[in-house]
Amino acid sequence: MEAKARKKLRLAKAMNKVKNKAQVIANSDMTEGAKMRQIQKMYTKEKKKHKEEKEYIVNKKFNSSMNRGGGRNVKVVDRRLKADVRN
Repeated sequence: MEAKARKKLRLAKAMNKVKNKAQVIANSDMTEGAKMRQIQKMYTKEKKKHKEEKEYIVNKKFNSSMNRGGGRNVKVVDRRLKADVRN
């Protein structure tokens, strides 16, 4: 739980920084469309930095009990599903 809270806190801190930058941009003398595009780009870029990637564990047999990884952002797949995901 503490790790999740720390990650949430870091994200909130980063979003506050982006919010302050967005306010500066909103007060500048650009067109409304350009302002919105720039602000949206900043928010999506920051969100992408804090996103966790899903990890795939490849088992020879899909439902085998050995080597069963688990937990958050871990998906157990067989080779065929892994190949399908790659394409």
